[in-house]
Amino acid sequence: YTTLFRSRAFGEFLDRLFPMEPITEDEEDLRRRVVGGAFDAPMDKQGRILVPQALRERAGIDGTAIAVGVTDRLELWAPERYTAWGAQSETPEYAERMRAVRAAMRAEQPARQRSGG
Repeated sequence: YTTLFRSRAFGEFLDRLFPMEPITEDEEDLRRRVVGGAFDAPMDKQGRILVPQALRERAGIDGTAIAVGVTDRLELWAPERYTAWGAQSETPEYAERMRAVRAAMRAEQPARQRSGG
């Protein structure tokens, strides 16, 4: 899939992802990959979002796409990839992984609230 952000939300996402200047080469590589792979996606006169070909190809979108709203962003999926994700997200292993993620998020919540993040 590919992710679409409003400009402000993308800036906030980058601030959360990269709260400090990169220290290692790997951190710089990650920053380059995330920021360097970003594109502006303007709207046409009919209000449609014009997603660049490179992003459509990376997401496997050829014609029809599934749009999924996720809080501050919009994900565009190739239908077959979204169906495959949906199938794997219904497995017991995935459910266990999500329980662990939620538990870790709850454990971090007081620290996030204290830091304002």
